[in-house]
Amino acid sequence: MVHLNAVDLWASVDFTERDDRAIALIERALERLPTDDSPARAGLLAALAGQLYYANGPDRCDTTSAEAVDIAERLAEPQLLASVLLQRYRASW
Repeated sequence: MVHLNAVDLWASVDFTERDDRAIALIERALERLPTDDSPARAGLLAALAGQLYYANGPDRCDTTSAEAVDIAERLAEPQLLASVLLQRYRASW
């Protein structure tokens, strides 16, 4: 069985331009999740930040990736934290 999370999926594709469909799907998934901290919420926020890098400029991208890191830190899940930190780095580069 292969386990992929939103962060893994974000890292596995080429993002050289904006993908409005991906942004909409991620945002829809986030709207349906409870607002409580969860690995799924952190992963989706990290994936969204990666997409926003090419879409809306640095401010929303930075805020979104920072929220993903904050959630991962509160959950104290080292693998999740490493994943979202990697995406924060990529989104801020």
